[in-house]
Amino acid sequence: MAAIAAQLAIAGWLVDKWISGGRDAVRIRKIVLTVSMLISLSVVGAAFTKSIGCALTFLSIGAAGLAVSAPTGQSIVALIAPDGAAAKLGGIVNFVANLIGILAPIVTGMIVQSTGNFAWAFITAGLGIAIGIVSYTFILGRIEKIPGPPRSDAGNGSFLLDKPDTVSS
Repeated sequence: MAAIAAQLAIAGWLVDKWISGGRDAVRIRKIVLTVSMLISLSVVGAAFTKSIGCALTFLSIGAAGLAVSAPTGQSIVALIAPDGAAAKLGGIVNFVANLIGILAPIVTGMIVQSTGNFAWAFITAGLGIAIGIVSYTFILGRIEKIPGPPRSDAGNGSFLLDKPDTVSS
């Protein structure tokens, strides 16, 4: 419940209010992504406690951080996609995210099987989150539309902008 409340209050209402109030949309999105991902690092705390209640608190705070980052991160796809390619780029991004979602419990199971506990699984999750923070902070440049190829080049190897094949009779 905390994650849903945080997502609605921060990722929805507050970000929109700041941007519509004239603040730099790129800066607001990067700040929200970075801070929410830093909050999500709290999952690592679950690796160092013996208390179930404390572990659940760390995991709940981490889930809230990830819940806030998700809509802001997903909005970037629509903002950077070349004209006419938002759905294709979104599909690619969601495909990769789903692959990670499939691999996460497999990797977690392998870690737990080899170590006998979840501590290293939480630490590994923290490393993944840390990579995300570095990516959003240092690798992601300006959040602006990627220019598409000139119209005469459409269909010549640009998988994002190719039009679907048509059946000719």
